Amino acid sequence: MDHEGPQLDRFFEFSPDLLCIAGFDGFLKRVNQACLSTLGYTRDELQDRAFLDLVHPDDRRRTFLEAKRLARGGEPSRFENRCRCGDGSYRSLIWKAVAVAAHQQIYAIARPKSGELARTTGTLSAIVEGAGAAIIAVDSQGNVTMWNPAAERIYGWSQADVMGGPPPYLSGVAQQKEYQARAAEVLQGKALRDLKARRHRKDGKEVEVDLSIAPMRDEKGKVCGQIGIAIDVTEKKKLRYNFCEPSV
Repeated sequence: MDHEGPQLDRFFEFSPDLLCIAGFDGFLKRVNQACLSTLGYTRDELQDRAFLDLVHPDDRRRTFLEAKRLARGGEPSRFENRCRCGDGSYRSLIWKAVAVAAHQQIYAIARPKSGELARTTGTLSAIVEGAGAAIIAVDSQGNVTMWNPAAERIYGWSQADVMGGPPPYLSGVAQQKEYQARAAEVLQGKALRDLKARRHRKDGKEVEVDLSIAPMRDEKGKVCGQIGIAIDVTEKKKLRYNFCEPSV
């Protein structure tokens, strides 16, 4: 047991993966040699540095929200971002992270993405960000892990409002039961399509949506959550009703 500390230190330093420890205060506490060689910094340049300083401006909000979710007790996560290297270029990294509240720290491991994977992920990110439909992902505990700009527009809550908590748009016992019944099916591995649902906006107004939901799976194929695509049909239905309403 006396050698456990030095052995862990050697494991940390010689790992080919990027390993880092960040405090809940947002600053890096420790990085390994792979971080230094991959990103092109000295240890002094990274030690006690705010980790968001290294993140691409377009990825900072998402990275901050993920760190915030972990610090609040969220499940270990997998996410991606681009980190600035010492020469000013950016590397796309795939991260896995877990928070330990007792230590007030986040422990993270990362690997660089291959070029093809980076392009594919970038394309998917652009689709999610630019989609006209609300795209919302929820983990197996029922907490929001993805909330795209269209979801903000349709439901009225910002991404910062909802990340790490339950979907806020359910109102009343009937909607709660309907949501839970569908979630139970999806978490069993079933995809649901062409659903109709009523939801509520932040301002209290009701919206009607066409909805499809599919299970999300981790790298082992286990269902770890659900992702839904919702299209706001409220105005469309109003127009149809007004067109069909007989004149007096």
